[in-house]
Amino acid sequence: MIELGGGRVFAHAAPCDMRKGFNTLAGLVTMAGHDVITGDVFLFVARNRKRAKCLWFDGTGACLLVKRLDAGCFAALWRDDGEGLQLSPVELRLFLDGSKVVGKISLVAPRVDRKAQSRVSPGKFR
Repeated sequence: MIELGGGRVFAHAAPCDMRKGFNTLAGLVTMAGHDVITGDVFLFVARNRKRAKCLWFDGTGACLLVKRLDAGCFAALWRDDGEGLQLSPVELRLFLDGSKVVGKISLVAPRVDRKAQSRVSPGKFR
């Protein structure tokens, strides 16, 4: 199995031309305010939602994964406000498997704020 980066996953905010290669996709990432060499995964989806590309840096070079669906289509991850989505690695795997709920509902539990959840004040510990 291919390991897709180790950190966050960002979906591009608009449909993308799938003829774009490494350099042009990296330029789109930079224009969005991110840096490719951080190890994050950047996801691009075609307008017809039949193709998707993932771009990431694995420590030695840029990697590009391309997937084309034979039946059905990927979920639309772009929104009207022009903001891209941030996905979890689990949501990326579900997206690449063809799940249609990715981006519509949260598929991972929210992080627990342990300090806010604690009923014992820190001063009670000695």
